[in-house]
Amino acid sequence: MDNLNTVFWILMTISAVGVVAFFGFLATWGAQIVKANRPVRLERHESIPSYYGRMVAAH
Repeated sequence: MDNLNTVFWILMTISAVGVVAFFGFLATWGAQIVKANRPVRLERHESIPSYYGRMVAAH
């Protein structure tokens, strides 16, 4: 039973690292999108919620 418990915690640790890496990837990707769209948003004088809300609604 001790061996099964060890395997469980190893798998949970690997899963936790994977979840943290996934959210880190999403945060980096999202920051790049916001940074790339900033000049267009400022040129149109739109706030962040209205600009990205319009983008989401258009797709």
